[in-house]
Amino acid sequence: MYINVSGNFLKTMISTEGDIIIGLIGALLFLFENPDKNYKTLIFVFVEGVFASQAVFIYLDNPVPGQIIWAISTAGLLIFYPLRLKNKPNKQTIDFLKPIGLILLIIYPIPFYSLVPVGHSDFWAVTNIMTFFVLGTIYIYDRLILKPETMKRKFVIVLVIQTILIGMFFIYAFVQKLVADKQTERVYELEQRARESEKRSIELYNDLNKEVEKLKEELKNCR
Repeated sequence: MYINVSGNFLKTMISTEGDIIIGLIGALLFLFENPDKNYKTLIFVFVEGVFASQAVFIYLDNPVPGQIIWAISTAGLLIFYPLRLKNKPNKQTIDFLKPIGLILLIIYPIPFYSLVPVGHSDFWAVTNIMTFFVLGTIYIYDRLILKPETMKRKFVIVLVIQTILIGMFFIYAFVQKLVADKQTERVYELEQRARESEKRSIELYNDLNKEVEKLKEELKNCR
């Protein structure tokens, strides 16, 4: 789906309804068996607010309510998540990578692009698509892979970044293919229009010749 927001081109690969469902599942997974209770419910509410802001922005004729919901939810996440991280005991390396996912989550919905003039770039399309992949990668490493044993900080950082980079390359290639397909489709449409214009021009030329011949005949009859 291609969306123009205040002149900025944004490509989103998932529908608004799909975003809400995935956001709800992700937020529930955040709550599930999470031993850190600090601000957990508040963060859940603000995360849902971020996704809800996109639905409100799209479905209401007025963009302001969606922008307000996004701004409030973003402020809540930027206030309470650092407090949650600060108060968490026994911090692991993976915990310091989670803010990356938080930033991607904040800039994911359309209200962000309606308020911030980021311009036209595939970077934002890739970043937009990468959000769920990065959050999923961090969640899997945090809850399933790194829990059984403690690993060296450098190894954890390299492992997570490597996984994210691999995903980025695949997604960027995918986005580039979509852009190329779109351009090919556009070229085809222009060719079709050119053929139609040529056909119409020929028809007009023939009609004009007929009119000229008709006028010649009328002039002969007048003589």
